[in-house]
Amino acid sequence: MGVAVAAYAANPSRSVSAPKAAVYAGMTLWLIMTAGMATWSWQNSLSIRIIVLDSIVNLVAIMAPALFALPTHG
Repeated sequence: MGVAVAAYAANPSRSVSAPKAAVYAGMTLWLIMTAGMATWSWQNSLSIRIIVLDSIVNLVAIMAPALFALPTHG
């Protein structure tokens, strides 16, 4: 998913820079995934700690590849 976010952000027709687009797209995807996981976890009586840890892991797993995969110009 991180590479897909980077590919989306690297589109030259963006009005914002590629790193900003990667952060915006990654955060949007992360929020959707967190909401889904939180709902599912709550329904299955999992602890809030598991929900938070999963959310943090998802954030790192999405943003790290997205930011490292962006093309560098220089």
